[in-house]
Amino acid sequence: MNASTGMYSSSPSIATNGGFASEIAGQEPHAIDRELSTLIKDNYAVADARSGTSMLDPILPGTWARMDDATVRAVGIDPSLLHDAKSGFDASLYRDAGGAVVVAYAGSNEWKDWPHNFGQGLGFQDAQYDQAIALAQEAKRAFG
Repeated sequence: MNASTGMYSSSPSIATNGGFASEIAGQEPHAIDRELSTLIKDNYAVADARSGTSMLDPILPGTWARMDDATVRAVGIDPSLLHDAKSGFDASLYRDAGGAVVVAYAGSNEWKDWPHNFGQGLGFQDAQYDQAIALAQEAKRAFG
C-alpha cells in the first residue's frame, strides 16, 4: 500500500525463493496445473459449505490434502484468517505429500464480493484484499 495515497498497486510483485512457486510460475503449462485447478474447485466447495449452501466433496487429486483447523493452528496460523462471513473472504490451505503448500482463495462467488472487486480494482483499501495479504504473509512465515 502506498502510504501517501492509501491505495494499493494493481500489480503486486511475487517473491519466490526458487522452491515450489518458481517451479509452477509462468505461462507455460505444467503437469500439476490440473491438480491445482481441482484445489481451487475444492476451495469454492469449502466456502459454500461454510455458508451452508452445499456439502463438501473431499476427493482431492494426487497426494493433496486440505489442512484442517488443527493442522493450520499447529503451523502457527489462526484458522479464523481463512474465513470472514462479514466481508465474504474465504481461503483454504493445502499440502501434498512432498510438503508443497498452496493457499487457495475463493474469488467472486457472492454478490457482496463485487463492491470489493471494484474498490480494490480502483486501488482503494479493501477488507478482502487486506485479509488475503495477511493470510499470505502468515503462510510465508509458516512455510517459507
